[in-house]
Amino acid sequence: MVFYKVKNNPYDEYIRMSEALFPIMGRQEKAFIEYKKKCIIDWFQSYRDVCIDDIVAVFGEPNRIVREYFESICIEPVLRRIAVNRIIRSLVFVLTIVISVIVISVELERMVVSNATSNVNNILTNVYEVDDSGNLKWKNDEFIFDMPINDIDHIITED
Repeated sequence: MVFYKVKNNPYDEYIRMSEALFPIMGRQEKAFIEYKKKCIIDWFQSYRDVCIDDIVAVFGEPNRIVREYFESICIEPVLRRIAVNRIIRSLVFVLTIVISVIVISVELERMVVSNATSNVNNILTNVYEVDDSGNLKWKNDEFIFDMPINDIDHIITED
């Protein structure tokens, strides 16, 4: 027999509202929420036609559940976990920015190098031409190189 979970059950909405109020969700908090969920479902089974207001009337506001939980435990470990979580989030944020800056700078450098190479090729094709003997010469015939076209890499790589 397959049971389909009905979406938008009042108790699911109540549990979601309660979960959203927890500053951090660890194993203990999840176990507490599961316990409360079982209590609500058991109550829900006996009263089928209920809405979220009925659940709030019986079990209290969702912030009351969170307050009950934090009153029943030692708060120091939770505060430490929140602080560690905040540090981890900050580190992830900073690392994301650093990696983004590195990737952008590498891409910009690659574009500049690619653009410079294409500019050199444009200059060579616009200024020089190859004569019948395979030598480079100025396009305006003022100067002729005594260099074969195969040595053009030497001209491009010289800085």
